[in-house]
Amino acid sequence: MMSASTPAAGAATPRRLPFVLLIMGLVLGGLCALLALNTAAAADELRRHELAATNQDLVGQVQQLSAQVAAAQAPGALATAATKLGMVPAGNPAFLVVAPNGKVSLRGTPVAAVAAPTPTPTPTPAPTTVPIDGAPR
Repeated sequence: MMSASTPAAGAATPRRLPFVLLIMGLVLGGLCALLALNTAAAADELRRHELAATNQDLVGQVQQLSAQVAAAQAPGALATAATKLGMVPAGNPAFLVVAPNGKVSLRGTPVAAVAAPTPTPTPTPAPTTVPIDGAPR
């Protein structure tokens, strides 16, 4: 026999059901939130990996372009480019010196730059045709 102070087994279950459903809902919501955060973190990591690879490619391009600029700034390359543009090296320059009173004096002897003689073009030989049998015409 049950005493009056002991609740019945059927009466205890309805009082605990809302609490159990609340806890299960919180656990399920937490798991869904963790899944969403993990998925977002994985997507961000993939994006970071792609950006790092792109950055490595761009670093290589910058180094290559820096090397090209350094090669183009070399004295020999500048002289070749200047010659292609028709420029000639200057001799000893002359300088104009302006005194504080406004008088101008010339230092050095001015000499005109002399262009190198232009080379005469060499004629290119006419192409020879070879027939299918292999004997030249």
